[in-house]
Amino acid sequence: DKVAVKPDVSNDVASLTKILGTLPLLMKIEEKNVVTIDTKFSKMIPTFENYNKKNMTINEMLSHYVLLRPWEPFYAKTHDSLKKPSAKYYRREYSPMYSIKVAEEIYLRYDYPDTIQKIIMDSNLLPSLQYRYSDFPYYILKKYIEGYYDKPLDELVQDRFYQSLGANYTTYNPSPKFSNENIVPSELDDYYRNQKIQGYVHDIGDAMEK
Repeated sequence: DKVAVKPDVSNDVASLTKILGTLPLLMKIEEKNVVTIDTKFSKMIPTFENYNKKNMTINEMLSHYVLLRPWEPFYAKTHDSLKKPSAKYYRREYSPMYSIKVAEEIYLRYDYPDTIQKIIMDSNLLPSLQYRYSDFPYYILKKYIEGYYDKPLDELVQDRFYQSLGANYTTYNPSPKFSNENIVPSELDDYYRNQKIQGYVHDIGDAMEK
């Protein structure tokens, strides 16, 4: 259906969140001389010391000139043999164990973000060095930034940037804050969440990290 664009309607801005959220927070940490563009993964997150990415730097990460794979279908590892969400990982109702809401009536295990980090750490490097976009760096940076501030990324950007700017319609997780009448649907998902995605992030990996 065609819907008129209105000033008070929110859209999923997808990968713009990298420069509207993660990057400004990283820049604030850099201003404090805690990190530089040459800081290595293993210095930021010590567990990387034992993995093949330990010497990669922030500069390489942000320029996408590094040997990281472009992406990983993290959701596929949570499917059962019929390629449906497995009861091992999901519930229809919230509980402390299943607390990550990826869509309406779909709650993921609270600890799956740790599994995502482990998948990234274990991933093989690509054979040749060239410019190649990868979303892996932003999972790593999210973990680092949240650890540094001891606060979730969505709360950090809301408190430190969006609220003070008066950007009232710029936010993470709009569904609890706005009516669906003010949120543009992003997809009819027929491979993971199996519903219309409206008010929840379109990117699956991001949804599993919240």
